[in-house]
Amino acid sequence: MSTRTYIGQADMKTATWNAVYVHMDGNPLSILPTLGAFLARTGSVDGVMGLLTTGGATHWSSINHEQIDPADYFPVKPEWAKAPFRSNERRAWNWFQYQDGTSEIAVGGVGVNFHVDGIEAPSGTLHEGRTESENAPSDAEWAYIFTSTELVILMPKAFMEENTMIEVDRVPLADLATLSPERMAEINYGPEFERTNPYAWAIDSTVPEGSRNLTARTWLGLDPLTPDDATGLRYGKSGMFYKFTGSSTSDGRTRTVTTETADGRRVDIKLPLVDWSLKSAPKGAEFVYPATKFDMVVA
Repeated sequence: MSTRTYIGQADMKTATWNAVYVHMDGNPLSILPTLGAFLARTGSVDGVMGLLTTGGATHWSSINHEQIDPADYFPVKPEWAKAPFRSNERRAWNWFQYQDGTSEIAVGGVGVNFHVDGIEAPSGTLHEGRTESENAPSDAEWAYIFTSTELVILMPKAFMEENTMIEVDRVPLADLATLSPERMAEINYGPEFERTNPYAWAIDSTVPEGSRNLTARTWLGLDPLTPDDATGLRYGKSGMFYKFTGSSTSDGRTRTVTTETADGRRVDIKLPLVDWSLKSAPKGAEFVYPATKFDMVVA
């Protein structure tokens, strides 16, 4: 998936860093094993950055230490190369739109890079616990900056806020190649999934089918259930259950939810938005919620 990031090396004497941009799979679960493998292969931070700047590369579609055969990768489609740029787009980060017609270049054992004419490599300044950049993508979701002893991991202070990122973790270089899956997950999600909040099924293989689309925080009881989590409506007198199909529309005053009955009929139910926000079901009905991990333990 498109998880934009940059990977760089700090110069502590000048409190600056220089980096390469990586467009895809920049989350710690994907990047840390690759950076660990690069460090084990080359033996130094200079060696890692040497791989990432192969042939003068500054921008990568993706990096992957298991990516061996360049023949497995194809150049971008010719029609993409001719796609026009809108005035509000930053050319550097539209990786598939090349006005000069150049295509991706696969580098065996490193990744797939691309040429963006006239765009410099990301760089910036270091401050205590944060970093700033004038030319790195403001919508980058992660940054990994090597020092001589550690890998500093940063995330945006606030999305799209002045190219500023704050430190969220550090990994000693001596541990980088041997990080456990649990440690990488902690870096990726945060101790209480405050950094990223995936679906429950992504972090717990025991989640029952009806609860798979809960967020991790909701599944673990860290966030309350809301009507958006409900699986349907049950009416008390009749006991009729209307299963939510996932389809709904809103006119600003009401939300029309498409439901399905036990006999397969589709029924549209209108719910006032104010009732929805107050977690109030229609008169005579109640929301039916999926089980959380707490419910499973109690049961």
